[in-house]
Amino acid sequence: MAGLIGSTGELRWNDRVVTDPEVELRPGRVAHVAQVPRVLSGTFRGNVALDHPDRRVEPAVEASRLGPDVAEAGGIDALVGHRGVRLSGGQVQRLALARALACDAELLLADDVSSALDAATEIELWETLPGGELNFPPDYPKMPGEPPRVQPSKKVAEHWDDEGNRIG
Repeated sequence: MAGLIGSTGELRWNDRVVTDPEVELRPGRVAHVAQVPRVLSGTFRGNVALDHPDRRVEPAVEASRLGPDVAEAGGIDALVGHRGVRLSGGQVQRLALARALACDAELLLADDVSSALDAATEIELWETLPGGELNFPPDYPKMPGEPPRVQPSKKVAEHWDDEGNRIG
């Protein structure tokens, strides 16, 4: 998204012109999972919550299909090792995805989050994400009026010229 900020034309979000990208495309509203994600030394919970006690860690871990791995490692408070040294590439990707999902951003930008996953886990992951809502356990109810956390999108970006004509 940062590359779009200096482009000509306009950037739109939900059919509305983004007038101040630095304000509107901020963390918390937009979550990004990098192709090579970073893992912090500490626990699974700490890596997902990032010192935000209000983040719902467990549902995000389950939605990212990391739950069985976390349970096998000793639970949500198990250590991941120095910068995630105890984790496989696929576990690192799913941990970063859980971090992004836990912040309830309106837009999730994921750069190749399934490249290190086995076929079965990849299928489970993609079947979970495009459904409109994450499969949160019943003890994590949605807040009244809370929008769906993940919505499918086929359109990544539209480009408009200075005269208002769509060019891509």
